[in-house]
Amino acid sequence: MVGLRAVRRIARGALAWGVAVLVAPTPTPAAELACTPGPGFSHCVRITAEAADQTFAVPSGVSVLHVRLWGAGGGGAFSGGRTGLGGGGAFAGGTLPVAAGETLTVIVGEAGKTHSTVPTYGGGGAGGDDTSAGNHDGASGGGRSAIRDSGGVELITAAGGGGSAAATASNSGTAFVRSMAGAGGQDAAFSSGCSAGVAAFSGTDTGGGAGGAGARPGVDGSQFQGGAGGSAFINNTGSGGGGGGGFYGGGGGAAQYRPVTCSSAHPLNGQEGSGAGGSSHLSSRVTGGVIVNGDWEAAGNASDAHYLAGIGAGGRPYGHGGSGQVIIQWREPGSLALDKIATLNDSDGDAQIDTGETVSYRFLVTNTGPVVLSDVTVVDDLLASANITLSPAPQTLAPGASAAFTAVYQPSQSEIDRGVVTNVATATGIDPFGEEVESAADSETVPPDQTPELVFEKTASLDDVNGNGAVDAGETIRYHFLVVNTGGVTLSDVAVDDPMLAGQGVAIAPGPQILVPGQSVSFTASFAATQTVIDNGVVENTALATALNPGGQPVRSDSDSARVPSPVPRLSLSKAGEYVDADGDGATSAGDQLVYRLTAINNGGRTITGVRPEDPGPLFNGHAAEGALSAFQPTSTRLTPGASAEFSAVYTLTQRDIDNGAGIPGAVINEARVRGATGGMGVSSPLARSVMSLAAARASGIQLYKSAQQARIRRGEQAHFVIRLVNGAGSVAAGLTVLDTLPSGFRYVAGSASMDGVSVTPQVSGRTVRFENISLAGHQTVEFRLSMLALSSAGPGKHTNTASVTDAGGTPLAPNAKAVVEILVEPVFDCGDVIGKVFDDVNRNGYQDEGEPGLPGVRIATVKGWLVTTDRHGRFHVACAMLPDQRIGSNFIMKLDIRTLPTGYRVTTENPRVVRLTAGKMTKLNFGASIGRVVRLDLRDEAFEPGGTDLVRQWEQGVDQLIGVLRKEESVLRLSYVDASADADLAGARLKALKALIGKRWREEGARYALEIETRVEVGQ
Repeated sequence: MVGLRAVRRIARGALAWGVAVLVAPTPTPAAELACTPGPGFSHCVRITAEAADQTFAVPSGVSVLHVRLWGAGGGGAFSGGRTGLGGGGAFAGGTLPVAAGETLTVIVGEAGKTHSTVPTYGGGGAGGDDTSAGNHDGASGGGRSAIRDSGGVELITAAGGGGSAAATASNSGTAFVRSMAGAGGQDAAFSSGCSAGVAAFSGTDTGGGAGGAGARPGVDGSQFQGGAGGSAFINNTGSGGGGGGGFYGGGGGAAQYRPVTCSSAHPLNGQEGSGAGGSSHLSSRVTGGVIVNGDWEAAGNASDAHYLAGIGAGGRPYGHGGSGQVIIQWREPGSLALDKIATLNDSDGDAQIDTGETVSYRFLVTNTGPVVLSDVTVVDDLLASANITLSPAPQTLAPGASAAFTAVYQPSQSEIDRGVVTNVATATGIDPFGEEVESAADSETVPPDQTPELVFEKTASLDDVNGNGAVDAGETIRYHFLVVNTGGVTLSDVAVDDPMLAGQGVAIAPGPQILVPGQSVSFTASFAATQTVIDNGVVENTALATALNPGGQPVRSDSDSARVPSPVPRLSLSKAGEYVDADGDGATSAGDQLVYRLTAINNGGRTITGVRPEDPGPLFNGHAAEGALSAFQPTSTRLTPGASAEFSAVYTLTQRDIDNGAGIPGAVINEARVRGATGGMGVSSPLARSVMSLAAARASGIQLYKSAQQARIRRGEQAHFVIRLVNGAGSVAAGLTVLDTLPSGFRYVAGSASMDGVSVTPQVSGRTVRFENISLAGHQTVEFRLSMLALSSAGPGKHTNTASVTDAGGTPLAPNAKAVVEILVEPVFDCGDVIGKVFDDVNRNGYQDEGEPGLPGVRIATVKGWLVTTDRHGRFHVACAMLPDQRIGSNFIMKLDIRTLPTGYRVTTENPRVVRLTAGKMTKLNFGASIGRVVRLDLRDEAFEPGGTDLVRQWEQGVDQLIGVLRKEESVLRLSYVDASADADLAGARLKALKALIGKRWREEGARYALEIETRVEVGQ
């Protein structure tokens, strides 16, 4: 028999109260017993009781077993003239799905034994012990038959019947009473009229049956185990039967204490109880399951074709019960093998199926089983859904035979979009039992051309309003996007991804589209360029097309860019420098400042940020500045198109800078540029240059010297001069002017000027000779030479030639230098002679009239201190009295010494006399003197008020008399204060007051002539 092996191994033991425990044996393969398969089955296995677990290996290829199980019957017992019958075992059957090769554990119930206190294999409970030497033990219950899976889970159980109770003849009473054990699945029963309260109960699907109640109660059943019967109360009086085994065992029967009255009609000396049957069980894995409970003596479903007489039957008095059995049937399945081949009719040679291409399918079906199969064909879900019929029609195949079926299929676009063209096929047939046989499924996948592909093209056009060829703020850029589905699948949500337009809030029309392969769509958008976008550089935005493939995965095209040129960023720079005389001294000096102003202009069309100057500082005649240029203000700025900004910085001059560059035209050079950035690109202006000239420093060390080469010359001769200009300082002195001023009557000799031996041409204007723009290095000396001609207009005597030096502002830098040349006198032409006479001016008219004689011995003096005395005729002569000015002459002064006049004479002409002398001419100069009238008024203290200057009243009236005397003739009034004791100061004050009073009165009288008033004080003598 297929898959059956047998090993017998039982472990037994006994517990108190006659309960036997079956120790779990190790499962062993069962012995093979032949049985005849029922209709529809090809194999049958009978497994009988071996008092040990047995195993059954599911044959290869078998997935379903049909099982029939009978539990064992309980044992019968002697009941002292009464009938003691064991309960029959129950039947359980059904279909059990299995896996090929699975190992099942099979339990075949052991028959219940008469008068046995040992439990039976399969969970039958032990009979009660009568505790005597006699054989009045209760019968043991029958064991359950069951099948377990490899994990020990019980799949199906057929319950065993309960064992019968035993009694002695002396306890039999007068009536014939039957004692019947419970069959598999049933409670124990008694003869009519007896109380059922002492009966044992069958196990259920959820718990063991209760043992019989009585003086000595039976033991309750438990899972898989029937309860033991109660033991006799007194020796040789009888005991209870054991409960049958089951999914849950039945309860054991009780032993009663006598006398007990069973009923009023049938009083009994005593009565013992039989055991109840166990419960049968069908797990959820069993389909079509059937349970048939046993009966007294008879097993359940005893009419079954596979039932053998005595199997599961309840025992007769003094007889054992029948053992259980397990019948397993199955059908050896037919089998089919399917080999499916798909061939792509690849028209474009890309090894992938495209729209319009077909697939040729060939199905090779082989009968790999042991039976003939009819109606063999192929079931293909894909072909069936397309109503495609395979060729040929269904076939009949003997074992090992094959048949080929073919079909041609054209996939739809939706299948290509799904990403796979796979059809699953199975071969089917009918076996001789009418059951369908199906091969394992075989699938064939033809890869569709599911490459999603988008071609994307982007163009841009500019509405160039100003025609400059570049985009400006506010101008419109029109974008056109062409998207083509060049792949093999339908694409949804086709749209354009343009980050720049999205960032500017520009919508792209139309909305998302669906494109089948080969289809295209155009999108458009318009964008008014902003300055911010332009500032980022070339207006180039990159976009791509996006979509979803049929599986929902994103598809992206290659990106494409459209470029619209933006204006070129440009910076221009102008620079101006300004000299600031910080100390206001009018000369370049340390601490003065150079102020630089840079004007940057954004001449381009893009905003430039971070615009800042780069200026290394000025150069002084090629020498780097000693100091550092200050930081520019502002340090940086942002310029929008067309905007400008001014930066300024200051440089403070040092002495070294001045030494290097002051006084040199264009010596101060400063170059700078501005830099900025736009759109990540640097922008730089061209260099801007500032050229400045610093005035020469005011050098305190400038010295000027002049000398004449000849001391004396004559008119018509040349005088030669040397001028030496010395720079005593270490710095350059530039912009100097040397001015040589010629004396009157001299003229510069053209071509005579030289500087350090090199002929130069000075500027000559009148008597000035100017040497301009002279530069001296530190400690340098320059020598000028020039000549001048003494003209006829030059007078004799010393003539001074003066030289001076000034800076560019006209400020003298050194004291004037002078050189003297003398022109020798020519007496005939140069001298002015004076002749004159001191005469007696008789008529006092100031002129010598005819007949008025000279006054001898009178002395006349000149300004030079010359003294001349008149001869006896009053005449005098001064030869070459002076060398008057050659052009306009000169004044000559002589004064008559009045002390040398004869006594009483007074000068009547001017004294001193001034006359104008002319060179080469004689001039007359006369003095007049005459004897004049002198009115003398002597005064003393008494004439004045004491201590005052006013005259005493009586003397004041005498003033009018004095005026009358003076009116008569021209006179000189002499006031004399003669008083030895008088105070000199007071005397002087009184004379002064009196002189003023007389002068006033004289004027009031008409002042006929100029009144001369002399005062004289003679006090303290």
